[in-house]
Amino acid sequence: MRITTLLVALFLAANATALAQSGWFVQSSNVPSPNDLFSVFFTDSNIGTAVGGWDFSSIIRRTTDGGRNWSSQEVNTYWLLSVFFTDNNTGTVVGCCGLIFRTTNGGASWSQQHGGTNVT
Repeated sequence: MRITTLLVALFLAANATALAQSGWFVQSSNVPSPNDLFSVFFTDSNIGTAVGGWDFSSIIRRTTDGGRNWSSQEVNTYWLLSVFFTDNNTGTVVGCCGLIFRTTNGGASWSQQHGGTNVT
């Protein structure tokens, strides 16, 4: 039993070290919010968008410096669940109850699209 525990501990320590060496690090949010983040998408090593929410306070966050700093846009709607960009400017966010939002200006503004459903 002690050998198994030791092997598991060594495996976890080795993986944590590998993640740290590959450039992964824990990041605190510089934009306080009660929202959970559900999806993130980077178009390159610097430009990324994250989405999430809770109740009627969804959020879209955007970085242009590889995640060191994030700007925030609150959206008065249900949870935003996923984000995808085809390039730095054109992206789509989908959420609960059939919500679809689209941007063509890098997230400066979002327009609601109609997908024909409101099913959760």
